[in-house]
Amino acid sequence: MKHVASLHYGVIFKKAFCDPIIFKAFVKDMLNIELEIDQEVTGLSLTEIESLT
Repeated sequence: MKHVASLHYGVIFKKAFCDPIIFKAFVKDMLNIELEIDQEVTGLSLTEIESLT
């Protein structure tokens, strides 16, 4: 049995998805959507990111 970390914790989420290549591959595999990322923002909470748009 493989053990996986919960994405509930911010540190694990950041490690898993801060690399754009990994994030794009995850979205492609799970949702079959091709992403083009033109801006990478790290170290902000979700509410801070929402205020950027």
